Amino acid sequence: MLFARKDKNGAILALFPDSRPGSVPVAQDDPALASFLVTARGSVTLSLADSDLELARVLEDLVALLVDKRVIRMGELPAEAQSKLMRRKRLRGELAGLGPFGPGGDKLI
Repeated sequence: MLFARKDKNGAILALFPDSRPGSVPVAQDDPALASFLVTARGSVTLSLADSDLELARVLEDLVALLVDKRVIRMGELPAEAQSKLMRRKRLRGELAGLGPFGPGGDKLI
């Protein structure tokens, strides 16, 4: 059985595996539970997508640093990886040309 803290309209604010102060038992077929799970999943999915974008930039900068320090050569990467990295570098360069409207160029983080 799950337990939930609900607002005055019956919407679930928090979900728990056990009883907590202010929580009530929730049936598995409660529409509020389905709504809460869909909303929570969407929120986590968006957060994960944002994190993916941030991590992609970190990895791009890491590859650039390793190439600059001659730890690896760009040509050692798979052709697909080279193509994607070069495309992103070109796109960042185009954005840098927008001046104050761009993200600040192609600097390392």
